[in-house]
Amino acid sequence: MNRKSLRFWFFDRQLLLHASHIIGLLAAGISLLNKPKPLRINTVAEAFFSYYLLFAIGINNVNFVFHVFFGWTAPIFIGWEDSPFQAEVGFASLDL
Repeated sequence: MNRKSLRFWFFDRQLLLHASHIIGLLAAGISLLNKPKPLRINTVAEAFFSYYLLFAIGINNVNFVFHVFFGWTAPIFIGWEDSPFQAEVGFASLDL
C-alpha cells in the first residue's frame, strides 16, 4: 500500500466520521420539526442524543463488524494475506 492510497483511506475514514455527525444533526433537526410546539429542553436533548448515538456511533461501527466478523475479506480487498491482525483493527475501530 503506497502513501497516496494511505492518505486517501485516512481522508475517506475522516470524511465518513464527519459526515455521520452532520447527518445525525440534520436527522435530529428534521425530527424536531415534526414534534408539537413549544419544544421542551428534554425533547430536544433526547432527539439530538439519540440521533447522535445512531449515526455517529452506531453506523460508524460497521468497520468493527467488518474486521472482526468478516476479517478474512478485508485483506482480499487490499491484496494482503489473512492474519489475526484484522480482529485487532476491528477492536481498535471501536475506539473512534
